This record gives sequence, structure tokens and C-alpha cells, in this order.
Amino acid sequence: MCNGSIGINFTGGQSYSSIVSLIDEGHIDYVELLIDNFLHLNPTEIAKKFPCPVAFHIMQSRFLERGEEELKYISSRITQMSEAFQPLYISDHIALFEHNGTNFYQLAEINYAIGSIYFDKIRRWQDMLGHTLYLENYPSLLDGSYEAPTFFEHISKKTECNVLFDISNAVCASRNTGADIDDWKNVISKTLHYHVAGYTPAPSDNNILIDSHSEQISSETEIFIDRYADLFFRENTTITYERDGNFDYDLIVEDLNSLRLKSKNQSVYNEQS
Repeated sequence: MCNGSIGINFTGGQSYSSIVSLIDEGHIDYVELLIDNFLHLNPTEIAKKFPCPVAFHIMQSRFLERGEEELKYISSRITQMSEAFQPLYISDHIALFEHNGTNFYQLAEINYAIGSIYFDKIRRWQDMLGHTLYLENYPSLLDGSYEAPTFFEHISKKTECNVLFDISNAVCASRNTGADIDDWKNVISKTLHYHVAGYTPAPSDNNILIDSHSEQISSETEIFIDRYADLFFRENTTITYERDGNFDYDLIVEDLNSLRLKSKNQSVYNEQS
């Protein structure tokens, strides 16, 4: 992998042929699989379908809430996939999925003020996976966004995991709550793996932004990427472009080309400095 490698997520819901075209045409360097959706398949056979490096993103581990035996089973399947793919990284969400047996409509943000109660569960899950675990930041709706950067710095020190920094999630959180997006700088500088996507207003409240993965990258996100281009596009970094809805090939290529140009410009700047 080179400086600022560009990838795209694949959940299985998008067109596989379009993903292959993005690879063949050189628009992406790797694919990030939503690995939950592939665990029922033969690892060796599915690995043959991707002629490029692959990363794993986990959605439904629910490692904060599941019991030991369930997690052992899930981790064993992911381990089998890891042996076949040798993923660039493995990432997951630190979030809550239910309360007293009732599933939430969408993931719930944890209370960062008492977040240390989850450290042992993070360590346990990481040990089961046998890989460094990259945990994704949340597109905050509430005041937790003010505490989140410090919390994510803290878990890296306390659990030896790292952060999958979602750029657009941080933009959403800042817009939703007023938290200073630049508070994430230390986190950005200490990880190598990033997500970026488009966002949209929530159906229930146009004043709230949600990370919908259905639009192009916003101008505000572009500005934020430019501000920290020296960190986002340094040696061995990856930026995964997420697109789940409105899968318009030409518009996706436009966004990928924009990311690629930022990476090249940063490389040129580094060489001239």
C-alpha cells in the first residue's frame, strides 16, 4: 500500500460488477468488506473474488453486549476469513444496540464519561480476533461529542486498540452539537485508517445530520480533509469511501478522483518540502 490508499466499502448490497470496475480502472486500491455479510461463505472461495487488498469492517458483533460463547463463535468465523484474506485492518463499532432486551432503532452512543467500564470488553474482543481492533467514532447527536475525542485517545492507551476515524461522522457530530471538530487532531495523527462519506438531514429533523452514505462528500468535509491532508495522506494510510445508497457510478468516481488528487498533491508537497 502507498501513501493515502483509497478504497471503497462493499456490503454485498451494491453491484459487485461495479466494485470490480472500480478496481480494474484504478479508482480504488482496496475494498473494505462489511464482513458480517460474508461470514456464511467459504473463506477461500470469496477471497478469490477480490483481486486487490481487503479490509474488514464489523457491524453486528455487539461485543459490549453479547456473551462469551456467542463472541467466540463470531470471532472464529472472522478468524477463518482473516486467514484467507490477510486483511489490512479489522474495525468495529463501539456502540449500544439494545436496552433490557429491546433493540434500538439505530445504534446508540455510549456514555463516554463512564466509558472505562467497557475497557475489559474491548480487550476481550480484540484478543478473540487476534488483530489490532480499530474502533469507529460516532456521528454524535448529543453532548457526548465533546467528550468523544478524549475518550478515543484514552482507549488507545488503555486497551492497545486504535481508532478508525470516520471523517464525516466527526463533521456530523460537530454540526449537530457545536463541538470543535479540531479536537480530533490527536486521534487523527495516531491512526492510519479513515472513513469518509456523504451525509443527509435526518428524516425526523432536518437540523440533525446523519451519516447516510448516500450522497457525495460535502464541501465542509472536503475542507476538513484539506486542513489535515498531511495526516490523512501520509505513509500507509487508508481512506475508505462509503457509499450504500444512490450508487451512481459516475458520481462515485468523481468523489474517488477528488480523494486521489488530494493524495497526489500531498505527495508532491512532501517531496518538495
